[in-house]
Amino acid sequence: MKYRGFTLIEILIGIALLAILLALVVAAINPAQRFQDARNTQRFSDITGIMDSINLNMLANNGVWTCAAGVIPTTTKEMADPTSTPGGYNICGCLVTPGYIASMPFDPNASGASYTSCTTYATKYNVVQSATTNVITVNAPNAEGGETISLSR
Repeated sequence: MKYRGFTLIEILIGIALLAILLALVVAAINPAQRFQDARNTQRFSDITGIMDSINLNMLANNGVWTCAAGVIPTTTKEMADPTSTPGGYNICGCLVTPGYIASMPFDPNASGASYTSCTTYATKYNVVQSATTNVITVNAPNAEGGETISLSR
């Protein structure tokens, strides 16, 4: 009687080939890199929203930045309330309260980044205005993978 089917060796070789293919696919997909890219995309979206809100404030005030916290600093400052981040620039009330942005965005992966209200927040994003050209720059210093995420207008 002749048996039809696969031998144990053939099955093991098939499993080994499938395991090698699976390892190649996982390496090509690289989920850690995809998560890193997603967080960097969120950071760029956040700083774009902040910059758009700054522009809306200026448009509503005839091209002049109007904020109870004062002018945008000429040295890089984190956008945060000073109680949670000493030396932070408290921009929240000038963007959220008038409705230029729904809430202050914050870095998706930075330690200490959070938003509860305009009295308790730390974005981990920075803002600075050039003293010579008046160009405003918002950046994400915690970008991952060697990326530089910055927006100037």
